[in-house]
Parts: sequence; C-alpha cells; structure tokens
Amino acid sequence: MAKKEKSLGSFIGKTIALILCLVLVLAIIAVIVFSVGENIVFYKFYKNADKAFKIPGLWTGSVPQGFEYIEDTDTFLYTGYQKDEKTASVIYIMPEGGEGEAREVSLLNKDGSAYTGHAGGITIFEETVFIATGSGVDIFSADDVLDGDDEAKCLGKLDIDFDVAFCEVYEGRLFVGNFYREIDYETPENHHMTTPCGDKNTAVIYEFVLDSTTDLPTSYKPEMVYSIRDAIQGLAFDDEGRMILSSSWGLSKSHIYVYEKPEFVVEDGFTVSANDTTYKADLCYLDGNSLKEDIVAPPMAEELVYHDGKLYIMNEAASMKYIFGKITGAAWCYAYSLD
Repeated sequence: MAKKEKSLGSFIGKTIALILCLVLVLAIIAVIVFSVGENIVFYKFYKNADKAFKIPGLWTGSVPQGFEYIEDTDTFLYTGYQKDEKTASVIYIMPEGGEGEAREVSLLNKDGSAYTGHAGGITIFEETVFIATGSGVDIFSADDVLDGDDEAKCLGKLDIDFDVAFCEVYEGRLFVGNFYREIDYETPENHHMTTPCGDKNTAVIYEFVLDSTTDLPTSYKPEMVYSIRDAIQGLAFDDEGRMILSSSWGLSKSHIYVYEKPEFVVEDGFTVSANDTTYKADLCYLDGNSLKEDIVAPPMAEELVYHDGKLYIMNEAASMKYIFGKITGAAWCYAYSLD
C-alpha cells in the first residue's frame, strides 16, 4: 500500500511540475508573440525612431507624465506622480545627452509636506519651472529644482479656469491645455465646438505672454485660445512653429498630430473667466484644415520635446502602474524623425 501511495505521490508531483513548466513555456511564448506583434503593428513608428535613453524610475513607482529639455545644459527633465499617490511626485533629471544615472528630485508643498499633484506637464521659462496640475499651473524655482539637494518646494500657483493637463513655453509664451475623455475627464461646455471643417473639438489651449521680469503672464487674458481635439497629453513646437500634439488613452494606439501654423482666427471668439473678470479672447481652430500629419505611435504616449529636428516622446506604459510596457519598447524614450 505504501508503495502505491509513493507511486501516486510521485505521479502527482511530476504532473504538477509538468503543468508549471507548460504554463511557463506558454507565458514565454505569449510575451514573445506580444512583443513581436507590437513591433509589427508599430513598424513605421519604430523605423523612424531611435532609442534616446531609458526612462528612469520605472521600477520604483514613478508614472511618467511631463517632459522638458534645457538647451543650455543639454539636460532632459521629466515629471511623474507616484503609483501610490501618497509619496511625493518627482522630477527626474537626465544628465547630458540622456546618458548616465538620472537624479531624482522630490517635490514639496509650501509647508514642506509631500507634493502629490499629478504633475501632468513641465516647462521652464527663465528662472521658473511650471508644472501642470489640477486647476492650474504650480510654480517652482528652477534653481531649487537644479541645485542638487534632491528637493524642490512649490512657490505658488497660476490659477486657470480649467483643469490643466499639459504645458509648454515657446518664444516667451506659456501654453496650457486640458484633456477631454467622455465621463472620465469632462471639460467645460464652451470647450466643445464644431470647427470650420466639421471636426468636433472638445478641449482648448490658452496662450499667455510671459513677462521676463516676473516670469509670469502679463495678463489673465490669453493672447490666443486654440480649439483642440480630445485626449491630448502634450504639446511641442518644431523649428517652423508647427504645433505638435500627442494623444493617448489606455491601450489604444497613441497619435502624434502635426499641425501647420493655423491662419484661421475668430476675433473675440472665446470667453475667458479669470480673477473675477470676463475676457474676450481670439480663437483659433486646430482641425483637419491645418493637420499635416498623423503619426501612429505605441500606447500611452505622454508629453513631448522637440529638439534638434527630432521629437522625443515620453511614455508611461512601462511604469509599475501599467507594467505591460516592460515587455514592449516602452521603457525607452524615443526620438522620432519628423518629415
């Protein structure tokens, strides 16, 4: 009887081991198929893109969001909130050329507590760092961010009359925009409009002129309001002044939209409410009339940086929050060659 029990136990053990081995083999095959399939689906993108640098912090809970480049020091910065949404959001500073170990800067509120804002976008003007978060743009000192003590304290906030998802400084002007996704991320009703070519736009970008003595907008009235499509995550400008928008949501394909400099403007076409005052601002449409190119990219593209003829694209798919990007190419920041 003991012999039979031993034989049965051995059989069960071998069966379990065989099943585990089979599961492991199937998992490896699935990973290979997924990775190869992703490269086939996005072949055109990868063909025109080079790996710029590995995104830091992907194993420690950081979820990449904003992205910026400092020309003077050849330095890339990116913001990320933490997966637990309790630990301080961070700025990662990549050394020259994106090579070498990145430095992590923890963000703090005015009172020294952990700054846990979404940190959806980052941009720099003169001595000031702007970070997009919630109902406005938070302000930090560039010296405080870059001084090497690995902490930076929020100095104040620029209030905007919508939830800001991304921001960019270009030619002395601050651009801030919002993100629309039905039910999940609604936008004000007056941001929903039909463009001259019939597109249904659902969000906007405000353009503010910055004062070089204060680093802040000269007025709460935007110089221009741009009507944009839904699910926009980031904005960049190329050498010709074309506006480049990144769009993504979940596992869907990302899109990089390149718009020619728009010419169609409606004077006093948009109402802005700020600082208890109502302003009339000029309105410009980004739609099919000005769209030059639609670049299909891997899921979860975030903010963009244009530098030296290439478009650098941040991605959050390989973070610990989403994980799947660890078996694709999403652990890298890619430099895409524009036409």
